[in-house]
Amino acid sequence: MDQAVTDRGTSTQAQTSTPYVFSDWQPWYVGVDRAVGTADLAFDAVPSVLTAPVARKQYVNVLRVDLTNQNVSFCTTPKGGSYQTCGDTITGFLSKETDVMVAINANFSWYDDDVANGNFSLMGLAISKGSVVCDPTQPAPPLMQGADVRDQNDVGAMAMMISEGNAVTFQLVTQDNPADLSNAYTAIAGSPQPASVQSSGNSWPPQEQVEGQPILLVDNGVNQARPEQCPVEEIAGRTAVGLSADNQYLYLVTLDGCENAAWHYGGGYYDIAQWLIIAGASTGLNLDGGGSTAMACSVVDGGPVLMNIPFGKETQGTAGTQRAVGSFFGVVTQRLS
Repeated sequence: MDQAVTDRGTSTQAQTSTPYVFSDWQPWYVGVDRAVGTADLAFDAVPSVLTAPVARKQYVNVLRVDLTNQNVSFCTTPKGGSYQTCGDTITGFLSKETDVMVAINANFSWYDDDVANGNFSLMGLAISKGSVVCDPTQPAPPLMQGADVRDQNDVGAMAMMISEGNAVTFQLVTQDNPADLSNAYTAIAGSPQPASVQSSGNSWPPQEQVEGQPILLVDNGVNQARPEQCPVEEIAGRTAVGLSADNQYLYLVTLDGCENAAWHYGGGYYDIAQWLIIAGASTGLNLDGGGSTAMACSVVDGGPVLMNIPFGKETQGTAGTQRAVGSFFGVVTQRLS
């Protein structure tokens, strides 16, 4: 049964005065449950920022992955192409990685051509099945204009690293703060988006983050994002990952949105952080968003299917259009019997 909530969500940490609906968890695959949520108002309607409720259509898909389930492991886009990875759509990724049951988009990236099989360079640490795909302490090919991530102010500075035993940690991994990667079997990275997206459009790494937002969306169960009436990151689609306080559950979250819609459709960082908390996350990290936001799953017949509504061209008339990106994060498990 769906839960209509005004004071709190399924997590006791999710305190908000904004009405929202968050469904019960439903088994989706072995070790993976799914929930969905909706809200019609912005979550950052705090008196110091928004004195009246602001309309903002929000649709979220959430996957809860049980890290203690021995059937569960993880997979990311492998190294390929003449840069770091070969671009693909999310359903294309699932078609190639046939043992992956569900996936989301991951690292921010840039490219020579933003199409499937285009050459992409990532921003931030990426490890696929124990092989380093992107080392943020080194220059990203082919421009080679300094370390991929110089310090905590660059895009992709915060890594989510997962051991072969599914132990998840969040850690800064930059040129200024290199890390021991010996125990990391899988890794992706995130942060606030590139600042230059709003100006020049040039996002080749390294790139500084948009100002005013935190490196972690959620820390110790608290929403760290700065509420703003007109968020500098704009209202758009969002993708994020989170970890429960007891380290048992990993949450994969997509918030549908289109930054060029005629109405406010999607969310800012405060919104996606609040959905992470509603789901049960104590720690949360922003990944690539906007037209890149995508979630898909594998079905027995008919191949991969989208679970969210992506806006790959970021225009109102492109609902369901997938964008080719350089990095995906997938869950390897089994279908329910």
